[in-house]
This record gives sequence, C-alpha cells and structure tokens, in this order.
Amino acid sequence: MNLTDSSPINKYSANFDLAWKRRGRHYFLYLVSLYTVLVFNEFIKRPVDFFALALILFGSLLINRDNIKSLKESISHSYPLKLVFLGLLAESTLFFVATLKQPTGFGGLIAFTAQYGVHIALAVIALLVIPLNVKSTLFLFNSLLLALLALVLVDIGFYVWDVKNGIAIGSDYRHRWFGDGYVFMTPFLLAMILSNKGLASHGVAKKCLVAAAFLQPALYLLLAVVVLLCGGTGARSTYLVLVCEILFFFILKTRHHGWSWVKILVMSLILLGTLKFAFGFLAPQMLDGAISRGFRIWDRVLYAWGPGILLTSEAPIFGHGFGAAAWDSAFAHLQLNHPEIINFGSPHNWFLAAAFFGGVTALLAQVLLAIGILLFTVRFLARDNQLIKIHLLNNKLDYVCIAVLMSFICFYLIRGLVEFTIYKYMGVLIIIVGLLSVVEENNKK
Repeated sequence: MNLTDSSPINKYSANFDLAWKRRGRHYFLYLVSLYTVLVFNEFIKRPVDFFALALILFGSLLINRDNIKSLKESISHSYPLKLVFLGLLAESTLFFVATLKQPTGFGGLIAFTAQYGVHIALAVIALLVIPLNVKSTLFLFNSLLLALLALVLVDIGFYVWDVKNGIAIGSDYRHRWFGDGYVFMTPFLLAMILSNKGLASHGVAKKCLVAAAFLQPALYLLLAVVVLLCGGTGARSTYLVLVCEILFFFILKTRHHGWSWVKILVMSLILLGTLKFAFGFLAPQMLDGAISRGFRIWDRVLYAWGPGILLTSEAPIFGHGFGAAAWDSAFAHLQLNHPEIINFGSPHNWFLAAAFFGGVTALLAQVLLAIGILLFTVRFLARDNQLIKIHLLNNKLDYVCIAVLMSFICFYLIRGLVEFTIYKYMGVLIIIVGLLSVVEENNKK
C-alpha cells in the first residue's frame, strides 16, 4: 500500500493545483478578450504578436482535458466542423513547410509567425483552455464591440494628430488600414443592435429592457461614427462592403417588424443616400474619386491577380512561403520577362495569397475551411427553421452566429477578393465557431 499518494499533503497539493488551473482558465479568457481588443490596432501589431506568443505559452500550462473531449465530440458529430479544422490544419502545415523551405534565412519564418502562426495557434490554445459555454461566447462577442470602440477612438486620435501637424483631413490615405477592422467588426455591432430589439420583443426581464433602452442609442451612435470614419479610408472595398453589411441587417430588422418589400425597397434607397452623404462627410474628394473609379479593377488584374497566378504556377506544390522578401524576390524574377508590370506588394486576393504562400494544395485547404465555416453557421441558424422565420431568433447566440457569418463573408469572401486580407483575424472567428459548436453539442444532450 502506498501511503505517500494518499497523504493529506498530496491531496492538498492536488486540490490546490486544480483550483489554480480553474482560476487560471478564467483569467485566460480575460486575457484572450484583451488580445481581441488589441489585435485590430495596426499601430501596436508587433507588441500584440508578442502578447499572443506569451498567451500561447501561458495557456499551454492550463489545457483542460474536458475541453479536448468536448471539441472532439463536436467535430466528430459535425461534417462542417471537420472541414473547418482539417482545412485549417492542412493550410497551416503547408504554409509552414513552404516558408521553412525558403533559402533566405529566418525572415520568412518571422513573417509567418507574426502574420499567421501565433494568432491561429492562440485560437487553438484558447479553445483548449477557456470555459466552453454560453458565457464565454457572449463575453468574446462583447469584447469585439469593445474592440470596435477602441479602434474608433484610435482613429479619432489619429485625426487629432493630423490636425495638430497641419495635415488636412481627407488629403491622403493615412487612415486606409482602419477599414479592415471596421469591415470585420461592424457585423457584431449590428448583431448587438438586432439582438437587443429582438430579445426585448420576446418578453425578457424588465431590468434588461431598461438596460437595452440606454444601450440602443449608444450602439446607433457608434454605428454612425463608424460610417463617418469609414469615409476617411478612401477604400472602395470598405465603402461597398460596409453598405452591404448595413443593408443586410436593415432588411433583417425590417422583416422582423413585418415591413412589406415595397416599403423596404423605398427605405433602402433612402438609407443608401444617407450612407453616401455620411461617407463623404470627412473626405468628400476621396469618396468622389472612389465613385469615379467605379468597379474598375484592371490595375489589380494586371499587377496583382495576374502576377499572383503566374507566381503560383512557378511553385504549385509548396508555394513560396510568407514574407515580403519572398514576394519581392519572385516578382523581380517575373519582371525579367514582363518588365511592364508593377509590384503591388501582394496578390490582393485572399485565395491567391494562399496559393502563393503554400501552393495549390493550400488554396484547396482554404476553400475547404471557407466552405466549413459557411456550412456550420448556416446549419446553426437553420435549426428549427430559424433562418427562414426571422422572428424565431430569440437566442442571443443566433445573433452571434449571424455576425460570424456576415463578418466572414464580407471580410474574407468579398473584401478578400480585392485586398490583401489579414489572416490573423481568422483566429477570432475560429474561437467563436468552436465555442458555438460545443454549446450546440451540449444542447443536444
């Protein structure tokens, strides 16, 4: 008989270890929330990369076996989730191998780690550590609203800095990069607006109705500020995608209230006019220039998409790997035979970027990942015909799922067709999709 294992000291040590890990997992959720707030700010992207790495190291000590079990069950019972995580695993592996094969040293690996590796790895670690429940899902949902507010404040601060330095507002494209965060996070703001009204109409507690009465005007005010600031980005894709997001949620809201399609059409035209005026408030010349260019994308076809396809054909199996040096080196070689093309710095397309980084197989893996996210979110909303009968959306998780679906479509599948889309934001969606899958699986039991 081993008396050592059953001693009071060892029992106390085991209980203390368990309690520390349980408390640490809750703190880790707060840290992931802080990361979510910071990751959209390009001014501090390097500190955030190191912060993500620190969270990975810390989270590795807190991995919960119950989380592993829950995620395995969710993935095994969901074909879309299998596509998501298999696509993510294959894509990540191919990106890493392609970057590892570069002969240029550690520059590519550093770029891979900063632009992709630590952020996707943190998403996986987060799902293995944080409590996989409704509270965690809504907490991260609210964190994205805080992240949007933080980005707005930084953008406004940047305008103040411009004025102090004698730079005319709307005279250049200094604020263009803010468009990424606005496009990605606005669906979560719109979903919050919808969920407050939706839940209020289903007879929630009176104190919740009082809170919603104060919160709703604040959310609309934030939306108005976001629209105004988006006008200062000067990016056609930001204008177009934000209009699509707002129109989609406007239709959901009006259908929820039983509006006829004729009334919706008329009010949509009025809304479009209002948005056009708001976009031009800060930078009317930028808006006029963007409108005058219309949907012309010949420059991207000639100098970004075309070279992206040609460079992929030169390395279709393993790709070229991450890093600006990899693109510039391959592009310089391409210019020997095509001296007329201009280096745009990237393929300006999310799918062509995957093909350049990891080859055609990585592109296929990314397609599987995209299909998996689309199928999962649509199936989540389609249960009990909730996607068809909008008035049945009485669960806040439904609105979270709608926000994930629209954010992914608008940011990666629409804006991602014409811009170099940031991979690291994908980690945020992966965390929320994982949380929704486990919550859905638990509800089935």
